[in-house]
This record gives sequence, C-alpha cells and structure tokens, in this order.
Amino acid sequence: VYKRQTLFFRLGFCYLDLGKDEQADRIFSQAFDLGLASENRYAAHGANYGRMVIAWRHGQLNRLAAICRQTQDAYTTGDDQGQSLNGIALIMEGRLLYERNDLVDAESRLVEGLKLIKRAGMTELLIKGNYTLACLKIAQGMQAPFPELQKMAINSHPELVAFAAALDVQLQLFKIITSKDIPFENDISQWVANHQLQWKNQSSYDWEIVENLIYARVLCWQYKAQPNPKLKSRLKQVLEFIMGQCQTLEGLNWKGILVEVNIVLALMLYTLDRRAKALTAMEKALAMAEAPGYRRIFLDEGQPMRELLQQALSAGVRVEYTRQLLLGFGDPTAKSPSISPPQPGAFIDPLSERELQVLRLLKTSLS
Repeated sequence: VYKRQTLFFRLGFCYLDLGKDEQADRIFSQAFDLGLASENRYAAHGANYGRMVIAWRHGQLNRLAAICRQTQDAYTTGDDQGQSLNGIALIMEGRLLYERNDLVDAESRLVEGLKLIKRAGMTELLIKGNYTLACLKIAQGMQAPFPELQKMAINSHPELVAFAAALDVQLQLFKIITSKDIPFENDISQWVANHQLQWKNQSSYDWEIVENLIYARVLCWQYKAQPNPKLKSRLKQVLEFIMGQCQTLEGLNWKGILVEVNIVLALMLYTLDRRAKALTAMEKALAMAEAPGYRRIFLDEGQPMRELLQQALSAGVRVEYTRQLLLGFGDPTAKSPSISPPQPGAFIDPLSERELQVLRLLKTSLS
C-alpha cells in the first residue's frame, strides 16, 4: 500500500504539471485515502496539497476550505512530522481567509502554518505563505521590511526563483499603492527592464501567468506616474499578450486565475483610457468572483480599482457585490440609499370624499 500510494502521489503531480487537473484531482484523492491507510503522512498531505492547488486555480474557494478541513482533521494528534504537514492546510486556509478579507483569522493560520511547514521542505508553499502574510501586513498599514522571497527559493529550480522574484516586486508595488509617498525603487525598474513576455515551461505555466500580470500592473503604475509613448507601446504589447492567453486559460477552466487576468486587463484598458472595454473586463471578473467570495483580489489594486468599481456600480453591474467591494474601500457612496417611511398626509393623490364614502360602504351588505 505504501509504494502504491507514493506512486499515485507522484503520478498526480505529473498530471498537474501537464495541466490535466481533472485526472490529477482524481489520482490525488486516491493517494490521500491510501496514505491514511498506510500512515504515509507526507504523501497523503502532499496529495491534498495538489488538490488545494487545483481548487485555487479553478476558483473553487468553498471546495478549498473543505479540503483544508479534511487535511487538518486527518491527524488531530500526531508526531512532529504529522504536525508539520498540517502546516500545509493552515497556510492554504490562511490564503483563503485573506482572499475573503478575514484578516484576523488569516493571520493566525498563516503564522502557525509557517512555523510548522519548515520541516516539510515545501519551498513553493513557504514562499506563498510568506507572500500572503506580507500582503496582509501591508493591508493593515505596515510598511516594515518583509522576508525576501527570492532568497527563499535560491536553491530551487529557476522557474520558482523567477516566480519568487516577481512576488517580491508585487510586494513593493503594494507598498506604493497603499502609500503615495513611496517612489519606484531601482530594483522594480530593473526587474521590469529584464522581464520577457513568453511562455517558457508548461509545468510552471501558472507561475509565469502571475509574473506577467505583475509586469502589467507595474507598467500601469509607471505609466500613470509618467505617461510617455514608450510605456504606452509596452502596455499595448502586454495587453495583447495577456488577452491571447485567455483562450488557453478558458480551455483549462482556470477560473481563479481568469478572475485575476480580467482584473488586470480592466486595469490596463482603464490606464489606456479604453473605458468601455475596461468595464466589459470588469463585468467578467465580477461575474466569476462573486459566488466564490473574492475580496482582496480587488481591494489590493488600490484607487484605479475603486474608480472601476464605481463605474461598474453606476452601470448596474453586479450591484450588490460591487457595493460590498466598494465598502471594503471605505467608500460611503456604495451604501444603499435609505428609504424613508411615508409621513402622515404625504400622499401625492389623497382620496376624494366620494372614494372615502365607498370605502365606508364596503363593510355593509350592499352589493
């Protein structure tokens, strides 16, 4: 059973790297069950991490929450290895809670999970957990230095190093978004200058999408700070590239990533003053994001997103959900208009004396 479970675990990640998520999810479920039977905790928890990645990619946040609970419930007590592997579920649950803007519970899960995960040797998850915790601190108004994610990946394969470097840039951008006094740092400009728009490796396709979306965000903010033809040309190039990836993502059914893609498309179109098309992209993002309960993916984009949501609200797009997001920005205009009860004698067309007479006659036996 032990060998079979390990084989299933590795086979699941092969399917995952090939973008065959349905097959991977089925194999991971079998690997988890076999792992419980054989007490192979590492492979069992690793298999469920694969299922969590799939749920995240597909925007299935409720399903992700259920898998996190299942993983934590599998070993209510256990040795150090079992406890450290529970850190996988805690970090993913923390990322989910952060996305739903539950910052207090998200922080507690992330802090505890990061303490436990160090023993499991999962560099990717360690990077994602530290990134989310840093985003949370920035959302709370902290501008203190955060761990350098690229250094955490230094001994990993090049694709993960590149992914971590992009997340470092995203954190610096978040600081700029939340504090207008912070200028662009040289290392952001250096990263932008060196970034190449290409799809290099199918197994790291989701990482590369994130890198390109970060690149697009930085260009938007640079163009906003200093508009010029060169930046505008680069923005148009990135816009066409990312739009070209939408068909592939739709084929993979990666709705979670498509939410972010459409948000960034909306931001680029808005920056290029293509307001009608920006609103169309926003409508797509809101349609996919409402049911799962996405919040921070919008709120972390700052003032341009607030303006886009205000336009969406004015256009009647997903009105209640859009209002909720605007309230997350502290926007008082998003509150539903209050309806005052009618005052006595305030009828526009009061009843005539004859109408009042007919009403009084209704309680008699007359036909």
